[in-house]
Amino acid sequence: MIKSVSWAALLALVACGEPNDALAPLPVCDESNPLCATEGYAHFTISNIEGSGLPNEVRYEVSTEVIQDLVTELIWDAGPSSEPMGWEDAKAYCAALERGGRRDFRLPGRIELVTVLDFGEIPVVASVFSDVAADYHFTSSAAPIGEGSAYSVYFGAGETTIAGANPGRARARCVAGPVTSVAEPQLAVSGDVVIDRGTGLEWERTPGAPAPLADAAARCESLGMRLPSIRELQSIVAETRYEPALDVELFEETDVALYWSSTLRGADPWHVDFKDGQTYADRFEDESLASRCVR
Repeated sequence: MIKSVSWAALLALVACGEPNDALAPLPVCDESNPLCATEGYAHFTISNIEGSGLPNEVRYEVSTEVIQDLVTELIWDAGPSSEPMGWEDAKAYCAALERGGRRDFRLPGRIELVTVLDFGEIPVVASVFSDVAADYHFTSSAAPIGEGSAYSVYFGAGETTIAGANPGRARARCVAGPVTSVAEPQLAVSGDVVIDRGTGLEWERTPGAPAPLADAAARCESLGMRLPSIRELQSIVAETRYEPALDVELFEETDVALYWSSTLRGADPWHVDFKDGQTYADRFEDESLASRCVR
C-alpha cells in the first residue's frame, strides 16, 4: 500500500506546467549544454550526506558568494534563491551570473542538483545554503517522457520530478566548474558488475527481487556490497530513456520499476522509480521493492 501521495508529485504539474503534446518540443540534449556528452550520468565522485557513514561524505568550503563541494568539486552560488522563471530564462540567468569572481555558471544537470540535498529531513537542502526557497528548481536536463518536459528538484521535500518546462516556472540554483571528461564508455560491464568510470562505483548487474528494505540491505551485505544512497542510485538513471530510464544493455531489468535506497527522510526510505527517474519517500519499509547493490 502506498503510504501517501507525494505532495511534490502532486504540485509539480502546477509549479512547472503539465506536459502535453501541444507544448513546443525540447531537445533530448541541448548541444550547447556541457553536460550533453555525459548522457545524464555523473562526471564526478558522488558525495554522500555528512554523518551517514557512507563513502565520500560531503565537505564544503564556504565563502560569502560561492560554496564548493570538495568531493564533487562543484561550485555553487551561495546567494539567495532566484525568483521563479521559465526554463530558458533560468539557463540565461545562470549564464549571466557572476559570483566570487567567476563567470562560468550554468543551470545544473539533474544529477548535479541533487547533490546539494541533505535528504535526511525537511527542509532537505544542506545547511550551508542559506535563504533557500522550498520550491521547485529547474535542472538543465530535458526528460524524454514527452515534448516540453524537463527534470526539476523540489527543495521543499527533496523529490526529483518531471514536469513541463516550456511553458513552466521554477527557480534556479546555479553551478560552476568544468565538466570533466570521462573515459568512454563511462559505464561498462565487467563480469557480474557494471563499472562507472565517472563515479568509481561498481553496480550489481542483476537486481534483487522485490523485498522489504531490511531484507534488501541484508542481501547486499551478503554479497559484500551495500544498498546505494539515494544520490548514488540516481547516478545510473539514463535521462534519454524511458520505461525503463536505465541502459538495459548494461543493467538487467525486471518488470519492477521501484528500487530501494539506503537513505531515510526521518523514518521514510527514499526510492527511485526507474520507469522515468523520479524519486519519492512515500513507501513503508515492509513493502517489497527491488534492489541493486553497489560497492
